[in-house]
Amino acid sequence: MIDVSKHQEALLAATTGAAAVAGSYLVAGWSPSFVVRPVDQAIVNATPGAIVTFMIETAGDAGHLVHIAMAFATVVGLFGAIALAGFRLSARTDRSAVGAAVVGVGSWLLAAALTGDPTQGLAAALPATAVVIVAGSPPSSSGSRADTAPPGDSLGTVDAVRRRTLGAVAGAFAFAVAAIVGRRSLAEDDVPLADAPRSEGATARLEAVESTSLAVESDGLLGMVSPISEFYNVDIAEFDPEVTAAEWSLTFTGETETDRTATFDELIDRPVEHRAITLRCVT
Repeated sequence: MIDVSKHQEALLAATTGAAAVAGSYLVAGWSPSFVVRPVDQAIVNATPGAIVTFMIETAGDAGHLVHIAMAFATVVGLFGAIALAGFRLSARTDRSAVGAAVVGVGSWLLAAALTGDPTQGLAAALPATAVVIVAGSPPSSSGSRADTAPPGDSLGTVDAVRRRTLGAVAGAFAFAVAAIVGRRSLAEDDVPLADAPRSEGATARLEAVESTSLAVESDGLLGMVSPISEFYNVDIAEFDPEVTAAEWSLTFTGETETDRTATFDELIDRPVEHRAITLRCVT
């Protein structure tokens, strides 16, 4: 094999890891089936409470970016390690197919272990294998073919490997962009509930409150009625659980005379109405 920088080998390994993550995102989206999700949850669970409190108080919503970035880097590194092993095994055997097979099977096993779904594992394994195939003969620092090849042939081989490396990196980057754009375009928009009738007198009460409230001019204030999407939320779980309507239920317990559990269908079948309620923060 040709003697090229180890940095090229590391670059291809990282590219393979990124392609695997992009493939998983394309199929699973931002859901618990995404390969990053279990690692992100593990990082959140392993983070001491004092650090979580500190991040919430200092970084606020931006604290999500820290553990998400750590999770992405960890998963890319795991797939990259498999790719690195495949590249080096391919260099030893002088067979690119060996490296592709190792990366494909290894990536599938890793993704299936993370998601618990062998089918989802293919979404990560196929792009990773494609990167290895596009890269062709992996770069290696062991040296073999280049040691015995004439100087002109050696330089030409180096240039060919560099072109394949750049092609693999560019292809993986394009695939990642396409996965993000494609997933967002394929995502189904949430179907809003039908407009619910307001409770009797709600409009009049809101007008009365507005007329007696102080006039404060600020772009950051939303008025007397806060949209649901603007409510303050503190949540370190980045991925919402996947629960079907048949599995979901709401239980009322605690200081009640009797416990009561309602299913999703029971709640949907009940009449809906808007009420003007004042929520006050006690802190």
